[in-house]
Amino acid sequence: MLSKTWFFRLSAFAFIVLMTPVLGVTLHSPGGFLIIVALAVLVGLFEDLIRQALRRVYIGIMNNKLLFLFAVWYALGAIVNLFFGGNGWADWRLMIRPTSLIIGILFAFVFMTDNVCWRYFQIAAIIALGFQSIVSIPQLYFNPGIAREMWDELSGSWIYGDQSYFALCAILLPVFFWRSFKETGYLRLILLLLSTLILISAAISSFGTPIGLMIIGVGISLVLSLFMIRKSGWIFAIVIIIISYYTYQFTANNTLFSDAYTRIENFINDPTSGGYSGSDLDDSRWYLNEISIASFQANPLFGMGGGSTRTSPFVGGHSSMFDSLGVYGLFGGGGAFIGLIIVLFVNAIFAFLRERTWFNLLVLTTVSLLLVAGIVNPYWEGMQPLFVILIARPFLHFIRKPAPVPQAANSPSFSSTDLQPN
Repeated sequence: MLSKTWFFRLSAFAFIVLMTPVLGVTLHSPGGFLIIVALAVLVGLFEDLIRQALRRVYIGIMNNKLLFLFAVWYALGAIVNLFFGGNGWADWRLMIRPTSLIIGILFAFVFMTDNVCWRYFQIAAIIALGFQSIVSIPQLYFNPGIAREMWDELSGSWIYGDQSYFALCAILLPVFFWRSFKETGYLRLILLLLSTLILISAAISSFGTPIGLMIIGVGISLVLSLFMIRKSGWIFAIVIIIISYYTYQFTANNTLFSDAYTRIENFINDPTSGGYSGSDLDDSRWYLNEISIASFQANPLFGMGGGSTRTSPFVGGHSSMFDSLGVYGLFGGGGAFIGLIIVLFVNAIFAFLRERTWFNLLVLTTVSLLLVAGIVNPYWEGMQPLFVILIARPFLHFIRKPAPVPQAANSPSFSSTDLQPN
C-alpha cells in the first residue's frame, strides 16, 4: 500500500515538522522541511514510485486546474515581486512559503486521494500538535500572557508557539475532532484527549484571535447543523449550546482568558477598534488595513512591493487579504492568492450542499475560519492554507475518480482510491 512506503512517510513527516514549533526549531524548519522533502523524493526513486506519483499529479492538475493555476500564479507573482519590488536575494527566505504551497498541493494530489494516507496524516498531525500542547500548556498556565511577550522578544521563533500557530490550531480543531470520533477504542480516546489539549493551549495562549475563531466556529457549526435535516443535527446544536454556556461561565473571569476576552469585548463594542483600546488604538486592524488599501489603490495591478506582507512599509501587516493586494496587486500574485482561498471556500460550500454529512459540515467550518482569519489578521502567512488543504482536503470532493494507475511488476501497489471520507 502507498501509505506504507517511505516516500509517503518521509514527505508526510516533512509537513508535520513544518507545522509543529518544537519540531521546527529542533530540525531547523523550513530548511529542514525542504531537506526531508528532497530525501523523500530520493527514496521514492529507489522505491520506483516517482513515475506513478507523476501520473497522479497529472490527474490532480487536470481535475483541479483552477486551484493549481492560482497556486502557481501566486508563487510566481510572489517570487518575481521579491526581485522587482523587494530586496532581491536578501529576501530569499520569502520564497519558501509559496514554494511550500506548491509542494503541498502536489503532495495532496499524490497521496490525499488515498484515504489511508489521508487518515494517517490527520492522526500524525493530531499526535504532533497534541504533544506540542503538552510542552506549551505548562508555560502558558504558569505565565499568563507569556505567549505575547515571548513573541515580541524572539520575533516568532518561540518553541512553545506563536500567533500563527495558535490560530492554525483553532482553524483545524473541527476536523481534528471529526477524525478523533471516527476512530475506535483506545485510539479514539487518545486522539480526543490530544485534540482537547490542542484546544486548551490555543485558548490560554493570551491571543484573542484563537478564542474568537473558536467562538465563530461554534456559531457556524450550530447554524449548519440546523440544515442537516436529521435529528442528530438538532441534538448536536443543543449539546454545543449547553457546553458553550458553561464554558463561558467557567472562563469569563479567569485570568488566563482575560486578555483575549477583553479584545473580543472591545471589538464587539466598536468593530473599528479591531479589539484595541486607549493608547493601543493606533494598532487597530481597521486603521492598518487602510494603509494596505491605499497601496493597492496606488498600484492595483502589481502592488507596491517591499518584500514580505508582514514587513513591507507599504502595508499595515495585519490582514493577509488586504496586505497581499497591497504588496502583490491583482496580477502580481495577490489576486491569485485570494482566488485560491475562494476556490477552497466555494468547493466546501458546494460539497456540503450536495452531501450534508458531518465531515462536510466541519470542513466548511474549518475553511470558513481560514477565510475569516485571513481577512481580520495576517493568518494566511503561517502556512494555514497549506495545512487546511492537506488535513481537510476541501477540493478533492470534486475530483473525478481517476483511471487505475498501471503498476510495474516489482513496484509497491497503490491502495484503491476511495473518495468518500472515512
